[in-house]
Amino acid sequence: MSACRCSAARKCGYAKNKHAVKSFLLLALSATVLSFAAAAPAVSGEPDIRWSFLLPGGYHEGEAPVHPGAGWLALAPVGKRWELLPAKIRSTRFEDTISDEPGQRTGVAIASSRKNALALLRLPYLTPGPLEVTDNETGENGSLIEAGSPVDIRFKGVDFRIETKNKRVFLVKGGQRTPLKELSVEPGIEASVSLQWAGDLDRDGQLDLLMGYSGNNSSGSCLFLSSQKAKGFLLKHIACHGGIGC
Repeated sequence: MSACRCSAARKCGYAKNKHAVKSFLLLALSATVLSFAAAAPAVSGEPDIRWSFLLPGGYHEGEAPVHPGAGWLALAPVGKRWELLPAKIRSTRFEDTISDEPGQRTGVAIASSRKNALALLRLPYLTPGPLEVTDNETGENGSLIEAGSPVDIRFKGVDFRIETKNKRVFLVKGGQRTPLKELSVEPGIEASVSLQWAGDLDRDGQLDLLMGYSGNNSSGSCLFLSSQKAKGFLLKHIACHGGIGC
């Protein structure tokens, strides 16, 4: 994932030039920031138990935990299937080219021991193993959700649809409609949302989603799980993680 995302507490914004920001940041941070085997020393100290959802990448100070601790699972492809895999998370300090003076190292790089991890999770109701998924395109550049162009999902013989209305994003199943909180689509400012992963992440037999957002010089992902939903809803918003650009 790209560097300089927005924190989970921020309302999700959207970049006007997502690809240009990502290219610049990846060049600036280089492989020493994003690699699990980075030369920079790992940050030691007490784990930050507040964090339950992370994206690998480089971040400004405060956008990722300095002490991620143990107990993480990586959502990652294994051949043609997807699995939740036990993972070690490494946090390293680096010189943030945007905010640091020469010699400062306030940036935080998050890397996983699992190759190609799409997301990192630490939730008590998630367990390692293979996952049931849909046939939808997955990954950081998944299916774009646009006004007037919904994305259809079929899971375990049930039809779902992700659509927009008045800038808001919804998951629809028959007559049920659940808003996907923290997400919005605003073409005028190029605020975009994409489906990054769809399947049964918490193993309750129902659909879960990982949604990407981008805009206003920021990008990241939001997690929605069915096992934690309230009555009458299809999903519950669990967490978002991302970062601000330059």
